[in-house]
This record gives sequence, C-alpha cells and structure tokens, in this order.
Amino acid sequence: MDGRRPGDVTIPIWRANKGLAIDVAVTSPLVNSNLSRKDPCESYAIWKKHNRYDKDFKGTAHEFVALIFETTGGLNAEGLELLRQLFRFAAKHQNTQLSVYCGRAWARFSCTLQSAVSQCFLNRSGSLAAVEKEIDFLDFLF
Repeated sequence: MDGRRPGDVTIPIWRANKGLAIDVAVTSPLVNSNLSRKDPCESYAIWKKHNRYDKDFKGTAHEFVALIFETTGGLNAEGLELLRQLFRFAAKHQNTQLSVYCGRAWARFSCTLQSAVSQCFLNRSGSLAAVEKEIDFLDFLF
C-alpha cells in the first residue's frame, strides 16, 4: 500500500485479525455510460473499485469493500451487507433494539452523505463565487 491510507473509512480490526478498508463512492444511474446497465452501482463497484484496488490488498492486513451509492438511492449488495453487519454490531454494543438503532443510523447516515455531497460540489466549484455564477453542477458529475 506504500504508506497510503487503506480506504475512505478504515476499521482497524474487522475479523480474523484483519482490518477493513471501505471505499465509499456515489454514482449516478443517469450518466450515459450507466443508462444501459441494470445495476449501475454494482457495475461501478466491480469495474471501477474492485478491478482497481483488489490487487493492492492481496497479502495485506486489510480486507477491501466497495460501498457504492446511487444518486437515486440505490446501494450495492456488498455495501448493504457491510452496513447490516455494522448496524447489528453497534446495536448490540449500545444494548439497543436493532430496529431502533437502524432508524437512527440511516437518518444520521443520510444527513452525513448529503452534507458530504454538497461539500464536494462546493470544493469542485473552487469557491462560493462559482455557486453565485450559477455553475451547472451536473457538469461535474458526468
């Protein structure tokens, strides 16, 4: 890994004394390259994330998971299973019913994701002045 961080989110101890590196991404099913795909987030996870990073994690102390969201609300199967495991663990750790914990966790997760996407738009625009000039942010997504 050459001193690079293992993922967007890293859990130092996940299972079998290995850590977990989570790469989080958001894709849009409305992009031309995704219009013909049945599951754009699954395709993105395989072709953009696993094909690129799996080899970097062979023989390391980390497992790799791609957590891919679609702008329309979709989520890849691997990412969904990861969140289910995390939520189950956290609910048990906090001695909370899973259904109660999940409702709160999804609300926090949704707000954080929306905030991060908004910040990404602002960062890519270069400044607040770009927002005032009515830059079409869809240009940054495609």
